[in-house]
Amino acid sequence: KKYVVELCELIKMKRYGPCMVERFGAPGTDLAGLSMFQFIETSCISGHFSPSTNAAYINIFSCADYDPEMARKFTEKFFGARNSKILVNARK
Repeated sequence: KKYVVELCELIKMKRYGPCMVERFGAPGTDLAGLSMFQFIETSCISGHFSPSTNAAYINIFSCADYDPEMARKFTEKFFGARNSKILVNARK
């Protein structure tokens, strides 16, 4: 939840309601982990964190502009990631 608050401040997105974080997926499988969802004024931020694969999958979906590289660097630093990949689908 702290990650979402700090990310939204950084990329200037207004949060709407509380950040939801739930343990999700069948225990003992690659699907098990934490799922996160945050409404923002311009859409939503979601993520899934998988302990079995030691990976995080985060989606920032917004019709407002933000710097995806800044969000990637912040996310990598926040979680102590050794590497990351980014995919940007720009809205036209």
